Amino acid sequence: MHIDIDEIAKTFGATTALQPVSLNIPSGALVALLGPSGSGKTTLLRILGGLEFPTSGRVLFNGQDATGMTVQERRAGFVFQSYALFR
Repeated sequence: MHIDIDEIAKTFGATTALQPVSLNIPSGALVALLGPSGSGKTTLLRILGGLEFPTSGRVLFNGQDATGMTVQERRAGFVFQSYALFR
């Protein structure tokens, strides 16, 4: 699946969780998001998975605008890395 992230940004009230970011991920690519705590990595992943909606910008899957799609319509997701989620 080809993913285009076009100027995605997210705020929660007066707090900016994600500055505008653009990224083009070709189909089949392996991508790592690296950055310090609070830099917006999880927020971006939650937006891609449909668990959050961006304040501005858009997400395209294979050229189709998925920004307003539900989780089920996107057919994409992510796996949490935190070991605290499971015993």
